[in-house]
Amino acid sequence: MDWGTSNLRAYLLEHDNVLDDARSTQGFSSLAPDQFESALLSVIEPWLSNDEPTTVLACGMVGARQGWIEAPYQYTPHACNDNPQYIKAPVKDPRFSFHIAPGVAQKKPADVMRGEETQIKGLLHTTPDYEGAICLPGTHSKWVRIQQGSIHFFETHMTGELYKLLSEHSTLQYSLEHSDYNASSEIFIESVQLAMHDPEQISTRLFAIRAGHLLHNHSPAENNQRLSGYLIGLELVSVKSYWAAGPVTLIGNDTLSNLYSGLLASFGCVVHVADTATMTLHGLINANAKKSQGLSL
Repeated sequence: MDWGTSNLRAYLLEHDNVLDDARSTQGFSSLAPDQFESALLSVIEPWLSNDEPTTVLACGMVGARQGWIEAPYQYTPHACNDNPQYIKAPVKDPRFSFHIAPGVAQKKPADVMRGEETQIKGLLHTTPDYEGAICLPGTHSKWVRIQQGSIHFFETHMTGELYKLLSEHSTLQYSLEHSDYNASSEIFIESVQLAMHDPEQISTRLFAIRAGHLLHNHSPAENNQRLSGYLIGLELVSVKSYWAAGPVTLIGNDTLSNLYSGLLASFGCVVHVADTATMTLHGLINANAKKSQGLSL
């Protein structure tokens, strides 16, 4: 089960085989501590049996401090093939037991991830010899350096969240029209390049979006491309050490993966793309295999 902030997706596994799957919009952020078990049962109850308890393995924000029960972190450098120390959550229903995967943390500079580590382990499960960078673009974009099967170090960029805050809760909201990303847009590409060339100018460039709308009638759709370009360019220049040496594997949805892939390829970077749900599933299958081998939960 991948139980995140906004959604839950569960898979019924028998060894490496997916027998069924189910989804819910009851993410952890919408639940009080005493509501997690009922939310879970609303999804998995058809799979439970009175004969033998079902083991549920979960990753994601359900193990955050504000989640069902806080799962501890494992620290970098973190060997992705190590036996994960799952934490067991208390449940009332005897038909299942619930175990939450630990997140991964980095002490200096301080950084954390929950859920992404399962996607990374899914990639390494399918490509065990992978060496290079992994980018997981999104609300909180993660850039991860993989060395000898380990998460060696990583960093998080609040690119997606900054976009949401600026586009919905700042003065820019009056000059923007939400539209799809356009990776081939001249305005978007120019904005990425400007942010990468002069990142120290990002604050004044952001306000210039508003001024350009008032003085030069820049369209809200064009301004959306400018805002996206500035924020993504700011991220990419900051993580140049990750992608300059290549390769980079992107784990994300199609829209963001295509956007980042096109930009990175234009810099001469070797880019591979992997689907988020597929990598999460492979990571969970790997965890299920370890459980079946009798490793500790």
